[in-house]
Amino acid sequence: MKKKKDYALTHIHQWQDILCCPICHNDVKADNQGFVCELGHRYDVTKKGYFNVVNHKVTSEYDKEMLSARRRVLTSEIYQPLIQALHDLIPQEGYILDAGCGEGSYAHLITEMQSIVGIDLSKEGIQLATDYLDDTHWFMVGDLTHLPFKAQHIDVILNLFSPAQYQEFARLLQPNGIVIKVIPNAHYLKELREYWYHDTDKATYSNEDVLQRWNDEMETIEQHTVTYTKNVPQTLVSDIFKMSPIHWGKNVPIDQPLETITIDVSILI
Repeated sequence: MKKKKDYALTHIHQWQDILCCPICHNDVKADNQGFVCELGHRYDVTKKGYFNVVNHKVTSEYDKEMLSARRRVLTSEIYQPLIQALHDLIPQEGYILDAGCGEGSYAHLITEMQSIVGIDLSKEGIQLATDYLDDTHWFMVGDLTHLPFKAQHIDVILNLFSPAQYQEFARLLQPNGIVIKVIPNAHYLKELREYWYHDTDKATYSNEDVLQRWNDEMETIEQHTVTYTKNVPQTLVSDIFKMSPIHWGKNVPIDQPLETITIDVSILI
């Protein structure tokens, strides 16, 4: 059985022709430790099997507890219809980048034999994501504003419930490449908003600003809406309360009844 480091090093050799140094943007060469550019900037694989290409201090509120809770929910039946919709929309070949991959569950669940790299600024997220390391999935800690890839070589960029860097996405995409973005609609996780913010203006959500920015930067070729309500198993109630930034600044409730949860999103291509 391959070690995590071996999977990661295999991917680096397979992708080295489209990689570049995130500092100087020069070509890189893969070796038996990681990859190095012409000016000597080196990035070695970690013991856990990922690469860290961030050159500045990072702080994140996405801690291991929150990310682990998110994984348990994403891999349950609750998100299966959305996962299936994304799976059906993703091309089955080419270089795929999951930009803002979190703990890696989307990359793992919606892609099969494609070559995909997940990148996120959260070190704890990427450490969890390496659970999914295999012959097609690999991961980096990286900054979406300085991605380590040459211009016009990525076929598909996934940007799922994550901030976007559209200028960088445009630089990376090959001429016929696409971005697949998921944004929440008004009723996404509305039960959580109603619980914490029922008496404030935060009880409702609008994606108007996010959608306007997309329209300013991208040309929409397809748009799909996925909306449904699922029953919540009691074993996942606590995880659902913990999994979203909606709860930041609030105490996660103990033994709070939560019978259903609403998924309401737009998939923009």
